[in-house]
Amino acid sequence: MTQLSDCNVVLVPGAWHGAWAWAKVVARLRALGINTLAMDLPGQGRGDGRHDLEGHADVLQSVVSGLTGRTLVCGHSYGGAVVGEATLRSQGPLRLLFLAAFMLDRGECCMSVNDVAGESASGSDSFEWVDDDHVLIPREAAMEAFYRDVIPDEAQDALDRLTPEHRDTVYGIAQHAGWSQHRSSYVLCGRDRAIVPAVQRKMATRADLAYYLDAGHSAMLSHPELVSAIMVAELLREDLAQTGEHPTQGLPAAVAK
Repeated sequence: MTQLSDCNVVLVPGAWHGAWAWAKVVARLRALGINTLAMDLPGQGRGDGRHDLEGHADVLQSVVSGLTGRTLVCGHSYGGAVVGEATLRSQGPLRLLFLAAFMLDRGECCMSVNDVAGESASGSDSFEWVDDDHVLIPREAAMEAFYRDVIPDEAQDALDRLTPEHRDTVYGIAQHAGWSQHRSSYVLCGRDRAIVPAVQRKMATRADLAYYLDAGHSAMLSHPELVSAIMVAELLREDLAQTGEHPTQGLPAAVAK
């Protein structure tokens, strides 16, 4: 059986967010002995490097390629597009997890997929352009889209941390579909107002396994214990399948679907 201390989890944030968004999950996974890394993607107020989808994918690949042991790479929201765009190779078994995320096929972009639904609180009509190339989502729209079920003080703190995103992230066209090369799972958040459930369901059909959470968009903030439990189940999934058990056995009924 796999020892969690031999496993890695790499966490990729969504647009406008940074590694800080994963703090609660990081603490829980590290308490279990799992090597856990939450990423800051290059961008204004975050760090150097190319600010576009391809540049973000390159940064992720460089991180994953240096890991040994079983590795789970999880992308939230736009972070899912980064996970799918990266040509991921590791020195051990690799699996992907998309948390209320853009699981894009080649030729798609986040905003084309999301705006088609017409019901997202974080569609392009809510954007605020800070210059010709960078876009920010205003506080009111972000609160409605991302943090409706987050503790109010924590939601305000998150709003204060949001940073501009380059247009070639959420408008960047996917050239790769990395999920087709690796075992992948999707976590559908049923009360999401950013990527509405109907859009998530379509993308979730591309995954090998889907979970359901009765949560809003930022489940890593509002339900970190359940998100962490799913990640542990994913790390153990192959071993459990070999014993004839279902990998979601022991998770709350609202999750294991």
